[in-house]
Amino acid sequence: MDLEELEPIEGCSEELEGAMKCFRDNVTKSYTTNSRRWSIWSLLRNHFDKPIEQWLNNKGAEDFFQGESFSVFCKSKGPSEADLYISQRYKRYRGSIPTPDIDTLRNLLLFCHLTPPKSTSTFFYSKTLTSQYRKGGRTPFCELCWKESQAQKELDSGENFSLKSDRFCADHDPRDPYSLYRTDHNNRQAFYVNLRTITRTGYYYNIKDFEQRQHSRWVAYRMTKLHIRNKDISVMDFLLEGFSQSEIARRLGTSRQSILKIKKKTESFITFWKEIRTSSYPIDPEDLTVWESFDQAHPG
Repeated sequence: MDLEELEPIEGCSEELEGAMKCFRDNVTKSYTTNSRRWSIWSLLRNHFDKPIEQWLNNKGAEDFFQGESFSVFCKSKGPSEADLYISQRYKRYRGSIPTPDIDTLRNLLLFCHLTPPKSTSTFFYSKTLTSQYRKGGRTPFCELCWKESQAQKELDSGENFSLKSDRFCADHDPRDPYSLYRTDHNNRQAFYVNLRTITRTGYYYNIKDFEQRQHSRWVAYRMTKLHIRNKDISVMDFLLEGFSQSEIARRLGTSRQSILKIKKKTESFITFWKEIRTSSYPIDPEDLTVWESFDQAHPG
């Protein structure tokens, strides 16, 4: 039933007619049955509970809803169950309650139950033909690493679509209690900070290319696993420029011991950072042999 069809039945009581007009003036398409901010039941309570209570008192049918308010009655029962209940109770009060009043309540009840929530599960979008056109323009990659999402792999393989996640790969599936999701989720912010830092260096000259995007995410993920952060990158930049530990400590406002600690921590990564900082482009980073040993790098 559309809002335009929601009209008081001709001949209904003044209380219901006035309440219906106020309800129509305030209801919008944003009101749904499950919304917290725009709850159709709250709107029903504000505009109908008191008028209907007064209307039932005038008709001598105070126990029509057996002590419940009209909004609570509508919310607690499905449309078929509520309609059947109203029909049964109407038989008892047929002499005092006119038929147009009951028909008005039925129409109102039907309208409220035909405003379901409009939100759609994120898993729905894995059914679409390509991840590039999903809601929000999702990338084909897992949110926490460089691997393709489960839905993207499914699409690439040509398998029939399912409800696989288009946000995470199998290794980071939140529904799997043994996945890496709970470990790497805490490092999400650091991962994206490292990814932005790498992208801005210009090493990956064609960041729209799939292979280069994936490689940059892989490097950012490994940096995160090595606990490389912005301060560590600043120290590496100074070391590559030939500054001493004392000079670096003075420029960064910290101690020599702190710089020494960072130097030892980044010892296994600084070779790769030099490659990023000093290589001339255009190049194809995924083909460079310098990255072959990157998986064996470990925190200092």
